Amino acid sequence: MTGAFTYCHAIIKHSSKNPTVSSFYKLLTVAMVICTNNNYFELSAATDSDDMDILSESSAATLMTHQLVSKYQKKVVTCMKQYKDDLLISCLSFLFSLPVSIIKSNLDTTSEALQMGLSLGLSYPPLIRQCVNTLRLLIDCLEKHELVEKLELLLPYFDKFLQSSSQAENEHVDEIPRKVLKNKQRLKLPPALLRLAKEKTLSGRTEVQKLKLEVLAFLGSLGGELNHYVISSDRKSLAKLAVSWDTRSHLPFHVPFRETKADIYLDKFLPHTCELAMSSSNRQTKVVACELLHSFVILLLGNDATRPAGYSKKNSAEKIYSKLFPVLLSLSVDMEQVAKQLFEPLVFQLIHWFTKFPKRKETSLLLDTLMDGVESVNNSALREFSAMCVAEFLRWSIKHTSVEQQRKNPENVKQLLRRMFSMARHPGSGKRRGACFVYNHTYMILREEESLIDKFTMEILVCFIDCLACAHADDPSLETHQEAKKCLSHVERILKAKAQLFLEPSKQRRIPLGWTTCTLKDAILWLLSQVGRSETECRHACMDLISNLVPCLSPELNSRHKLIQYVVEKQGIQYIIDRCEAVPTTNEGKPGILQMSSPFRSEHAPAVKVCLMWFDKLLACLDAYCWFIGNGTLSASQLLAGRVGIFSVLLHFVSDVSMQSLHDLTAAKSGGVAYTPAEVDEYNRCKCTAIVRIFDFITIIMDKDKKLLTQNNLLNADFWRLLGTCIVDPVAVGFNMADIVILENLPAILKRLLQTALRFLDSAQMNSFYESMRSLLTSRDGKYNLYQIVQSMELSSPEEYHLFCTYLTGGYQLLVDVNVLAKTLPAGVMSSDLSLALTNTLLKASSIKVSEPSTIRLLEVMYNLALSIGVDNTCVIEMLFKPNGLTSYSLVEKVLLKYMTGKGSSLISSIMGKATSSPHKASSYIIGLLEYCRATNVLARQTQLVAAAVLDNWQLLDSWWRDGAAGAASTATAVTRSYCIVILRKLILIGAKLEGSKNYPIIVQFFVQTITSAQSEQSHRNELLDVLPSFLSGTKEQTQIVRGSIQKYVNDRFPLSSSELPMESTGYHDYMATFTKILEAMVIDCDMELFKIMLGVVCREESHSQENIIQEYIRRFGLRLL
Repeated sequence: MTGAFTYCHAIIKHSSKNPTVSSFYKLLTVAMVICTNNNYFELSAATDSDDMDILSESSAATLMTHQLVSKYQKKVVTCMKQYKDDLLISCLSFLFSLPVSIIKSNLDTTSEALQMGLSLGLSYPPLIRQCVNTLRLLIDCLEKHELVEKLELLLPYFDKFLQSSSQAENEHVDEIPRKVLKNKQRLKLPPALLRLAKEKTLSGRTEVQKLKLEVLAFLGSLGGELNHYVISSDRKSLAKLAVSWDTRSHLPFHVPFRETKADIYLDKFLPHTCELAMSSSNRQTKVVACELLHSFVILLLGNDATRPAGYSKKNSAEKIYSKLFPVLLSLSVDMEQVAKQLFEPLVFQLIHWFTKFPKRKETSLLLDTLMDGVESVNNSALREFSAMCVAEFLRWSIKHTSVEQQRKNPENVKQLLRRMFSMARHPGSGKRRGACFVYNHTYMILREEESLIDKFTMEILVCFIDCLACAHADDPSLETHQEAKKCLSHVERILKAKAQLFLEPSKQRRIPLGWTTCTLKDAILWLLSQVGRSETECRHACMDLISNLVPCLSPELNSRHKLIQYVVEKQGIQYIIDRCEAVPTTNEGKPGILQMSSPFRSEHAPAVKVCLMWFDKLLACLDAYCWFIGNGTLSASQLLAGRVGIFSVLLHFVSDVSMQSLHDLTAAKSGGVAYTPAEVDEYNRCKCTAIVRIFDFITIIMDKDKKLLTQNNLLNADFWRLLGTCIVDPVAVGFNMADIVILENLPAILKRLLQTALRFLDSAQMNSFYESMRSLLTSRDGKYNLYQIVQSMELSSPEEYHLFCTYLTGGYQLLVDVNVLAKTLPAGVMSSDLSLALTNTLLKASSIKVSEPSTIRLLEVMYNLALSIGVDNTCVIEMLFKPNGLTSYSLVEKVLLKYMTGKGSSLISSIMGKATSSPHKASSYIIGLLEYCRATNVLARQTQLVAAAVLDNWQLLDSWWRDGAAGAASTATAVTRSYCIVILRKLILIGAKLEGSKNYPIIVQFFVQTITSAQSEQSHRNELLDVLPSFLSGTKEQTQIVRGSIQKYVNDRFPLSSSELPMESTGYHDYMATFTKILEAMVIDCDMELFKIMLGVVCREESHSQENIIQEYIRRFGLRLL
């Protein structure tokens, strides 16, 4: 099972980038099934033992795969609540395919997935089977009290499934023939016929019937102590059925008999009708119940519409509607198509009716129901439809409101926005996401009404800034951040489009809490006061809004620089500093980084929550300073010359916090706390984010004013040690290198910092860095001395050690990229020594079987480092043409090909020089290089240099194709000729200019000989004819030679009549393939000489066997000539 981790990691990486592609979940499902069948995850039990130090390589790989999939499981459970249809089923199938160890470790998420799967299983039975299989696994490994708790929630779903029936089940009832019934004599059938009848009955069962038998067998295996939970004992459900909806009757139906008119009240039928319409598993019953319910609603509305004014207030049907509206909304998105077709238009009609009466309770109830639907957690279809209904509610509310009334008091709009504001600031992520859905669906309606824009836009801006702040702790997979940012982008578009309206104050405009006036300038100044907020996305949104809205201000303030200078003139530079450091303006404000004491200086072990809060405030402060200084709004000396407290905080963080793990920080303190793995991961994530932001801050200060760093002693030994450790061993600092974002972005950040330091720092300051790196690389334990590690490293070491060596080698590569490796290497070690040792490691790997992906990845980065340091081309050629050269090449193929594209002619000519002695290896390397140029984003200039180098050395391939002289044996074979043809085709595919090469006459000779020689195979001729157009654009002399070879081939090889060859024979197919290729070249190049040649062939006979095809080519040829 080698490669399981690499496979899962790659699929999860792509799935994380494209979470709505169901195929990735299906691929992971297949992988989990294979792993489970091979007992791959049973080795993860080693994590519970005390023998962690002696884990084998396979055990370590298994443990890493287990942790990766377990973490991804939680993300999928969170994300899939927003999915539907095939995507949702794919997610559930993946969750149910997980091994029992992962299922048991995340029992709550598994239970949540099982409930969703069993609920959907009523409409998609295969999910029921998967749920049953998962429950069987759980029963064997759970304690009894845990089992009872979960089964009590899950088993009632089976009751609905078992009660369901289909038309197919009724069709399989056997009818007893009448003749058999009339026959009084008892017939005794033979045993063979009885068995046959039994098998026929079993085979005649539908899949649903078979699945029901499986469910019954499963329930029977639980025993009477557990399977009684199938019958739900939910008191709330019983109460709903037992309690009347309203004490008054609202649904009278007058039945006109002949002698009297009887009044029947239908209210009592409503609860049961709704129950059947919502949850009946019998389709016929469900459809009839839906039609009856639809009639009840129409009757209720009709009675309401025909009654006199004032009657509805006294006899309100509010209680009936409070029960009906949620049912109607749910049925509008039901999987039953009849229900959907009935109730979707009905709900819209209800909205159109009730928006006429903004002050009625039923209107408020309808709006409340829609807002409840928008915040639905598990039903994405209901969320989407409810949001559409809210938009319809707003649209028709505006239609039913006069212009004057809308300007003064738009009642329905106020009700809607009041609920949206309340939801947007709610602690629950579902409600906040629902509020965002509402605005994103109603934005296009609101923006068309200027009175509503003027009245509510500023309030909406503040609302969604607060909403984004509340979403700070939300799981990213919930997408509350994205939805809130989308809302703010809509607000931004409105403010830009209506900037002239908002430049002046308005009496109609609602003023947000805490504002004195309400103009665009006030909004931007308020956003400026929020740039130091500790909530990351909120802070960034405020910065973006300021940058985008400032150009809309009056000319004296229409740039960030002008606006900030205006603020500095009015309130002083300390105001900006206080905003960056989040100094509260009131006693009730949240404390900033300086007002909050560091939890790491306390005598007691800090709580993780407090540490994370402190990190957030540090990040906010650094972000704000980087924003002001980085975009040139304020100079570093101007901003940081005031009463700035950030430097003392940074010194404390770098010296006391950055290099210490959470356990190290709290080990010596009283009141020790046991931290969970999740808390440690979150702590490390926040700490490392702060480290990265510090690197950004210092990079900007170096670029703008490096004296500030020296004056505040930021570039001290602790900082250089932190930087060095991040370069060679980021995992030791706390970085999670399994995170794709960190893996891709951290090296770039470190490289930018080092390049800036080399450009702006003096030699004495850089010497401090060199000394720090040298001491790190020459530490006593030799942990970071790559030269020593490579010399003693075994390729069979555990995967964790290979990963460590990979990151260490990547750190050395970074030092090479900025040209400082030679200054940081240990004394006595030259760069060339390290390069040679790395190359020897690759040669050692070539002699043994290497299959682990982590080992291959390590060899790639090591050899890439060796090539970056400098390797003589002779050494590369020697390695490639050793007996196991192809093995070495396969291990580091991408690295070598990238290196070869940069080296151009020198390396290529050396490889082609080995064509005679090692044709297979030389062809593999040249063909691989040409394919690499075509398949990857190699620069066009480099591609042309590679092509030119191959063409200029074409004469070195003579032995592969040229026939021997008279009486001499030829070294050319069919295989070597095929090598030449493949190389030539690859050259043409990458755009090589054959006619511009000095060896073009030799290449033409190769073409002519291959076409005309009796020793050539027909398949080779056909392959060369594919590139015939490329040989028709050279010099006149060479082109005539090519045409002559075609004429000779036609004369020698083509039959006088197409009927000479049987149509199904190989010879006929070869003839037609060649014929078609020459015709295609004739059309592409508009070559009249080829036309004459082919015309001569066609005129040999009265009617060619492929007359229609030939005429089509001639027609196309004629059109090209026009």
